[in-house]
Amino acid sequence: MKSFFFLILCLPLGQAIAQNPLQMSAGKLRSLDRLSYSVITRHLIFENQETDTLRNNEQVVRNDPFTGSYFMMKERSSTSLYAGDQLTVLYPKDSTYKTEKPRGNQYIRSLTQYWAGQFEKFLSYPDRLRNFPDTLIDGKESYHLRYSQKKDSLIGDYLTYNRHDIYIDKASLLPAQIISDMQLMYNELPSRVTSVYSYQNYDLNPADFPALSSIQIPGHYQDMNTKPVTGKPALVPLKAGTPAPDFALKAISGEDLRLDDFRNRVVLLNFTSVVCPHAYSSMGGLRRIEEKFRDKNLKIISIYDDTSSPEDKVRHMLETFRMDYVSAVLNGDSLAQKYHSEGYPNFYIIDPNGKIAYYAGGYSADIEKQLTEQLEGLLGRL
Repeated sequence: MKSFFFLILCLPLGQAIAQNPLQMSAGKLRSLDRLSYSVITRHLIFENQETDTLRNNEQVVRNDPFTGSYFMMKERSSTSLYAGDQLTVLYPKDSTYKTEKPRGNQYIRSLTQYWAGQFEKFLSYPDRLRNFPDTLIDGKESYHLRYSQKKDSLIGDYLTYNRHDIYIDKASLLPAQIISDMQLMYNELPSRVTSVYSYQNYDLNPADFPALSSIQIPGHYQDMNTKPVTGKPALVPLKAGTPAPDFALKAISGEDLRLDDFRNRVVLLNFTSVVCPHAYSSMGGLRRIEEKFRDKNLKIISIYDDTSSPEDKVRHMLETFRMDYVSAVLNGDSLAQKYHSEGYPNFYIIDPNGKIAYYAGGYSADIEKQLTEQLEGLLGRL
C-alpha cells in the first residue's frame, strides 16, 4: 500500500521534470562558451510587418557577473558589439562607428544573455506557464509552451494580453522560434505588437569563432560624431515665425485642403506613417487634443508617407482608432521635404496668419502637453 501511494506521488513529479523544456533549454544555453546562429525577426505593428535577418555571435564570460557575455550582431548595414555596459556599432558603408550605452531592450535578440535568463524567470511562475501539443517549426519537432505576463482580460469587448509562445527544438533543446505577442489598450486605444524570432543555422562552440573580447575598431573608421558631414545635410525644422510652406492637398475623404483656406484658424500638421510605433503612441494624444478643442477653430491634418502607408492600411487604421476627426492625406513625402520633416511622428502648429508657431519631433506625454499648451495660447486669442 505504501509503495502504491509512493508511485502516485512520484509519477507526476517525474513527469514535470521530464517535460520541462524551458529548464533544459536554459541549461543548454548556459553550458555553451560560444554560440553562432542566424535569427530572422519579424515585427508586426498593427498588421504592418518589418523583417530583418541577423547573424549573431555570442561569447560567454565566466565568473564575470558584470559583463556576462559578449554579443556581436551582424545586420545588413551595420555590426553591433555588446560588452557589458558598452555598445559599439560599426557602419562599413561610410567607415564610421559610434559608442554608447546600450538600452535594455537591445539585448532581446541574445539567447545566452537575454532569453536564457527569461526562461529561468518564467519557470519561477509555473501558474503562468501552459504546455501545448508538440508542433513542427521549420520541419523540426518542437515543444510548445506559452508564458503569460499577466492574465488575459477584457476591456469592454477588447481582449488584452501579453504572452510569449516558445518553441524548443526537441532534438537540440535550443529555441526554434519565440513569438512575443502583446495586445493592450494604450492611451485608451487598442494596440497590438507582435515580434517573431526564428532561429536557424546553430553552430555550438565553433573552433573558428571570432575573439569578441579583443575586437578592435578598424583604424580607418571615424567616430560618426566627429566626422565632417558630407553629402546631403540633415533637415533643420522650420523655425517659429517662418511662413508655412503652401499646400493644396486632397484628403482620402475627398476633402480639398488648402493652406489659404485656413486663415484665421489654427492647423496642426502631423507627419506620420502606419509602420511607426511612436506614431501609434500619439493617437491617444491626438484624440485628447481634438476632444479638448473640438468647438474651437482647430484643423488636424495627418500627412502619411509614400512608401509604407497605402490607402487600405491608412483607412483601416483610421477606422480602428476612430480618427474620423483627422483629414488624412496620402503620399506626403514631398510636403514633408518642404516642411523639413524627417522621421515620424513630427508635428507643426500653423498660426492663423499662416506662419509656423511650433514644431515637435517624436511623441511623449511631454510633447502632448507642449502641443496642448501652444494650442491653448493660439486658440484662446481667436
